[in-house]
Amino acid sequence: NFGDTVTGHDSVLPDAPLPCTFRHGRAEDYLSSLGPGHTFDTVFHLAATVGGRTVIEGSPLHIARNLELDRTVFDYIARVRTTRLVYPSSSAVYPLHLQEGEGARALEEADVDFTSGRLGVPDNTYGWVKLTAEFTASLVRPHIEAPIVVYRPFSVYGPGQAEDYPVTAIARRVLARADPLVVWGSGQQ
Repeated sequence: NFGDTVTGHDSVLPDAPLPCTFRHGRAEDYLSSLGPGHTFDTVFHLAATVGGRTVIEGSPLHIARNLELDRTVFDYIARVRTTRLVYPSSSAVYPLHLQEGEGARALEEADVDFTSGRLGVPDNTYGWVKLTAEFTASLVRPHIEAPIVVYRPFSVYGPGQAEDYPVTAIARRVLARADPLVVWGSGQQ
């Protein structure tokens, strides 16, 4: 605690009390309801509809709901102009042709570059949604007085995660003493 006031907002109720002010409901409704004088120093936009590979591959429209959520967050940032934004994108924005087959190689941040038009087909609807948000951030950034920080985490892990998330699935195979232990994919990514 550095003396900051933290407001958490989620559509899912927490299992235990949180050390912050907590608001329950849709983030879109909350941000849309804030008047012009209600600002935050920083917004950490961690809300998203997710569900692991099963949802990404089997329910692409479920993931597309994030387009509206992201639009609401960027609309709020553009409206107040002085609130910093931290946006977690995803490694799913990287072009698939750089990750599969003979063209596979180590990925670099510059493999996604809006200024040069250096883009490729990302990973399913989830990758498109995250890529769209990154592009939106690049359009909003010049019109506000605060920075927007976009980062691309790879294979995050945490409690309550679906069984088909990479780290969870690998841990399950390790605990089952799978032999051979297939970590993920062909190993040629």
